[in-house]
Amino acid sequence: MRGTDLNAVERPYDGCGKCLLGVRRSSRVQLATSSPERQRENVLTAAASVGAHIIGWADDWEVSGATDPMTRPNLGPWLRDERVPYDGLVAAAVDRLGRNVVICLNTGYKMRDEKKMLVTYGHEGARDLDDSADENRFTMEAWGAQKELRAIQRGNRDATVRTRAAAAPEALTARFRRKQLLVVGWLLGIPAPFAPSCAPSWGWIVAANVLLGLNQGLTWSMTVNMKIDRVGPARRGLATGLNEAAGYTAVGVTSLLTVYLATGYGLRPVPELIGVIFVAAGLALTLAVRDTAAHVALELANHTKPLPTDEDTGVKATFTRTSWRNRSLRGASQAGLIKGICPILRGIGQIPTGHFADRIGRKPLIVSGMLVQAVGFDLTLALLDTPLLAGILCSAFLGLGTAMVYPALIASVSDHAHPAWRANALGS
Repeated sequence: MRGTDLNAVERPYDGCGKCLLGVRRSSRVQLATSSPERQRENVLTAAASVGAHIIGWADDWEVSGATDPMTRPNLGPWLRDERVPYDGLVAAAVDRLGRNVVICLNTGYKMRDEKKMLVTYGHEGARDLDDSADENRFTMEAWGAQKELRAIQRGNRDATVRTRAAAAPEALTARFRRKQLLVVGWLLGIPAPFAPSCAPSWGWIVAANVLLGLNQGLTWSMTVNMKIDRVGPARRGLATGLNEAAGYTAVGVTSLLTVYLATGYGLRPVPELIGVIFVAAGLALTLAVRDTAAHVALELANHTKPLPTDEDTGVKATFTRTSWRNRSLRGASQAGLIKGICPILRGIGQIPTGHFADRIGRKPLIVSGMLVQAVGFDLTLALLDTPLLAGILCSAFLGLGTAMVYPALIASVSDHAHPAWRANALGS
């Protein structure tokens, strides 16, 4: 606040009803965006904005946002009423209270029930959790903080599940029809949209993510197979192109729609209804579609090269034939290997690079990551005489470079975006 002497905002308890405790926390105190000095300035500014003053500080440095405030070394004793009286808490942001929706809400409701103030920098006036709009906004900011903390771990866990699930259907197709596996895939996805609001513990959320990974592996594999079965050799490229375009476009549009619905209507239940609609529509369409077993039988009957009676069609034999025995399939497999290296390194690499972005800053990783990507393209040109090696190295450098850039870019946006509209900024 202009014209306010922030040093005057700190003074002893005087019983005025607005004697607040300043709350500061960081898991990495060297970060400029959450440094002790920056937090102190924001806390004092927030206290002054509501006519309050700071009587003391509960500073918890090198403390994870997942730690319950009740058990934090310095904030915990205040919340357990083991210190002098105080009239409420003031923090630089909701994520300084914690990076978990449950513990943030528990702290907020404790302040409300004890008739104490809860103030955060950037929010006009004290928090009023009896007001549904303010409660939703507080919950959204806590949810955003939790999402930031767990995004990398959750993304890599889900990617692992999807990778394993995508490999399984090919072995199952020998025993079950495409439609049967497609129906099972959609049935496994039913719990996913209900988990955020109905799950009694975080373990249920993890289980729902596992089911969602199985759902994607089964439904995507069977959808592609059934389209290829139906269109025949002449239009397989168009069919798979339409399939991928529809899928990735839907992911992008749904992400934007979810953010804006959450901003306008809160986290529950409106954004979750999108998942319910998708599951219901997917299951209904799956039940209505015809299986493609007849198309496969017709293609086999008319195939120019009948399958030898003694040829093994098992998973192991098919793998060896596809990977190196058949020249054409070997070439496609090598192309797939090159394509796969990049997302694997990009996915796994974001765990350490995200950590480094917190320690050394965003800009160094963004700049160096783009330089690593550029090196990958240069190597491709330099190694044209050995195309497989050129492709592998290029894919590896692109994957590593993207892993360096991506978490740093997202973190940079969240650094500069106010918590009140950060979700919109990340969604944009």
